[in-house]
Amino acid sequence: MNVGLTGDIGSGKSTVLKLFEEAGFSALSADAIVHDLLREDHELIEEVCTAFGSHLRNEEGSIDRRRLGALIFEDQTLRKRLEGMVHPRVGEVWKSFLETHAGEDAIVEIPLLFEKKLETSFDHSVTVYTSFEIKLRRLLERGMDDVAIRARLDAQLHQESKADRSDFLITNNGSLEFLRKQVIECIQVMKQF
Repeated sequence: MNVGLTGDIGSGKSTVLKLFEEAGFSALSADAIVHDLLREDHELIEEVCTAFGSHLRNEEGSIDRRRLGALIFEDQTLRKRLEGMVHPRVGEVWKSFLETHAGEDAIVEIPLLFEKKLETSFDHSVTVYTSFEIKLRRLLERGMDDVAIRARLDAQLHQESKADRSDFLITNNGSLEFLRKQVIECIQVMKQF
């Protein structure tokens, strides 16, 4: 069985991904793939610098994700252009991951699962749903400012739409134990199908 996991920035997708992994799933994060690509894929790094400016390169020679984020979340056209460079590479990685783990329990965290109409690639879809106040607090604690947070949230489907489209909904407004309990129950129901 394979699962597509999504949710807003700050919703706790990474924590839920780890809980699925603890329950025996092979797990992969699209965000982690992007981070790796922007750090290690020299062809992509050159392409990004050519398209958006060499000022995005940091001292190590990789892309400074904060500077890039500040640029692309202010301009939808630039964001779409970057997605055109990055998403095909990310797709290759997670599709290969699913092929490698065919017949096993596997989960892939993809923030834009529904926006990119990728839910049909998975047996089940799960949305992590969190109140705006909690997301805001988490993201402020990560060092993001209110303007950057709202720009990122506005660039995605509202979580209510994701929840409506998902097969399963996990709320992340409480304790880690409550979150773990929901993940276990979700897996149990999935295995019945």
